[in-house]
Amino acid sequence: MSGQIIKRTPFGTEVKLELVRRGMTGRDFAKSIGIKESTLCDVMAGRNKSEATMRKIIEGLGLSNYGPQ
Repeated sequence: MSGQIIKRTPFGTEVKLELVRRGMTGRDFAKSIGIKESTLCDVMAGRNKSEATMRKIIEGLGLSNYGPQ
């Protein structure tokens, strides 16, 4: 990806960091929670704000900082 700038929301950055910690690709993670990789990318970049999709991501990674307060 030379020269490509990847824009992420703070949520997207947290998701990416967690995927790196787990040694997972976005493709593998998306498949594991039943969404398309492109949907995951759109959520991480803030282009898709579906609460249902975000909930799947949060639950799939156990991101307690983003769970119900």
